[in-house]
Amino acid sequence: MKKGLAAVSAVLTMAIVLTPAYAGEKIVLTGKDAWTGVRLVGYNPYGDKKSFYPAPITYADWGSIFVHSRGSEQRKGAEENTALIRFDLAKLPKDAKVAGAKLVFPLTANAGKKNAVQVFEVLVPWTDKVDWKTTDGKTAWEVEGVHGEKDRKPAAAFDVPDEKVSAKEPKEMSADVTELVNAWVSGKSPNHGVKLEMTGGYVRFAMKGFRLEIECE
Repeated sequence: MKKGLAAVSAVLTMAIVLTPAYAGEKIVLTGKDAWTGVRLVGYNPYGDKKSFYPAPITYADWGSIFVHSRGSEQRKGAEENTALIRFDLAKLPKDAKVAGAKLVFPLTANAGKKNAVQVFEVLVPWTDKVDWKTTDGKTAWEVEGVHGEKDRKPAAAFDVPDEKVSAKEPKEMSADVTELVNAWVSGKSPNHGVKLEMTGGYVRFAMKGFRLEIECE
């Protein structure tokens, strides 16, 4: 009988040892210590002069991230801008397995009907000297504005609601990026962050509350 109990105890002990301490844990990456970003502007909204400038996305509780599609080529002077955002995955255990991951966007303003926010995986490294034309002030993107097939590939998307939203009461939307985060964590793909685009119109979302939620197995 004692041998039987010892065997059961050994099995239970092994099960406990084999179960990661972080299993079932949700890790939330948000705030100035979790991500860094830059806004790339391709066209000046006040005239048809091309401006091509970058602007760091500096975190602030009251701040917002702005993404605007230029739309039709006939709309001279309409601004186009995109956002590149990189997440610090250092908080994740080295042997972590991702059960699910989603990007959460607290929408505070939007315009245009039947539009969507598109999330792309950035395929090449970029530095704090990145701009509309180059990855680091010298090396050119395949297509300006990070639009080339070698620059980025689709990762997720979600429809923007055709309704008014307020900065006082942001409407939270989310995009499933489980496959992308798994690739980063496993080392299958390097973590060069994401690129945000609009299919049309524009959208703003709050820096406070913008986050990457990761559930561990």
